[in-house]
Amino acid sequence: MVICKYVTIAAAVFAALFKTIASANVPLQVVAAIGLPAPGTNGTFSELANGWGGILQYPAIDQDGQVTFRATANGITGLWHGLPANLSLLSNANILGPFSVQQGAPIVWDGFPIDNPVARGMWRTLPNGTREQLAITGRPATKITSNSAGFYGYVDYYNTELPQTNNLVSGVHANVGSGDHLVAAIGAQIPGQPVGEKWAIFGQPVIAPDGVVTFMAKATNTAAGTYSVAIDGTTTLLALGVPPVLLQPSVNVHGDVAFLTNSVMLKDSNGVHVVAQMGSPIMGGGSLTFISRAVAPKVADDGQVFFAENTGLFQAISDGTVTPIARIGDTVPDMPGFKISSIFTATELQMNGLGQIAFMAFISDGIVGHPNLSALLATDAASHLVTVAYTGQEYMLPNGQTRHVSVPAISTELAQSTSEFNNRGELLFVSFNAEGDGTFLLANIPVPEPATLTLSALAVPFLLLRRQRA
Repeated sequence: MVICKYVTIAAAVFAALFKTIASANVPLQVVAAIGLPAPGTNGTFSELANGWGGILQYPAIDQDGQVTFRATANGITGLWHGLPANLSLLSNANILGPFSVQQGAPIVWDGFPIDNPVARGMWRTLPNGTREQLAITGRPATKITSNSAGFYGYVDYYNTELPQTNNLVSGVHANVGSGDHLVAAIGAQIPGQPVGEKWAIFGQPVIAPDGVVTFMAKATNTAAGTYSVAIDGTTTLLALGVPPVLLQPSVNVHGDVAFLTNSVMLKDSNGVHVVAQMGSPIMGGGSLTFISRAVAPKVADDGQVFFAENTGLFQAISDGTVTPIARIGDTVPDMPGFKISSIFTATELQMNGLGQIAFMAFISDGIVGHPNLSALLATDAASHLVTVAYTGQEYMLPNGQTRHVSVPAISTELAQSTSEFNNRGELLFVSFNAEGDGTFLLANIPVPEPATLTLSALAVPFLLLRRQRA
């Protein structure tokens, strides 16, 4: 799947809406677009976000505001990197697999460099362009993760027990401890579980700053769950039970991990415990009736956990207090008459370390015959919703051409997970355009001042009261 000519829209349906919808108040900057010049080549971008194996590869942004994305231009498929106004072709390849730029880490990617086509493996490219081969895999790797401590991990062969080649075994690899090695191998006995419980399928791992690798896994029998592997190789079952799709856990700078079973779980200094489940009371009234098992929870650096339920998005803290962030029926900011009609449950939440959330939703003006619009919403410095982009929104490319957003998109749980929202409030997303092409856009969301961050937990009840009185 690529952003090219496959996204269409009934322009006539939205023609009237273009004239009546107010513009969002969030500044947008064009990072790259199909048809615009591609730095480092003599051509223009012909495809954006084209992923290996047909999986859409979303762009990423690090804590310094540098973006990374996969694209094709002038017959070259590669990674572009840099500040939006100063992009360069960082790595090109005959086959370039997924990449990771999470938590401001060096870029870790899988592929064949053009100048060394037999060296299929894991590579790392530093910001200065220096390229290092991390491991020779000889076959595809996927579900890559990395962190600012220099650790990286990946799963190879799409988690299937295909014939083993090159004396390699499918499983979760990481460079913790004794260099790049298997921390969990498909077909191996799961440590600490009954004899016969073997690793079968792995989800995308995360790696804490201390090198602990955490991932969801399915087993040959009943031991499906979320596991962690310490740097010395000790394997620990955090909790049994996994959602139908093995979602990536979330880890913060302190090594706290949020993940899903049938409940929203948090592993922190107090151990592993439930922070939200069906029946949990919601501040302001009501209780949770359903925990989405298609959207992975996220844990912020202050320990707040964000998750989805069938009526909206919520925040939970370690003691189990649950607060609404956005709910169906809430008014859409800067768009008079529009309300949230549903929240996408097939997309990943994007969250920065400060606890600001971005998510996709359908919005409606309630008028019979008017279609639902796709919208990208986020929370600002005061935890209030802001409208980032929506169906029909007009913006201009650097060459003066006008484009209209059809669908503003952030990464899905089925795609390679990337970091698209940083602590500077910069949110990088894809605009599938009504004109049939695509653009990478950068939004700037107001972030909390440093002095206010320590008061954020105390502010939750007051923000809730303000929401109810608005």
